[in-house]
Amino acid sequence: MEDISEGGICLQMESQIVPGTQIAILYPRGRYVGVVKYCRLETDGYVMGVQFLPGYRWTRRQFDPAHLLQFRLKIAERTR
Repeated sequence: MEDISEGGICLQMESQIVPGTQIAILYPRGRYVGVVKYCRLETDGYVMGVQFLPGYRWTRRQFDPAHLLQFRLKIAERTR
């Protein structure tokens, strides 16, 4: 994880995920669902920006991540 805000998250990935893909980010007490907005190749892999869907807003009270925390990522569906 590179960054998280109320409306989205930036993740470092080993593989590319096509922008427009809907994904679920699972954490120990729940999940966030969003859409990949960009995925670009960097020196150490891919950097991916995800915008959370309405109804999925991050708060520190709900989830306080440690840097480089391992998430489970599930591709929910591919949108066109």
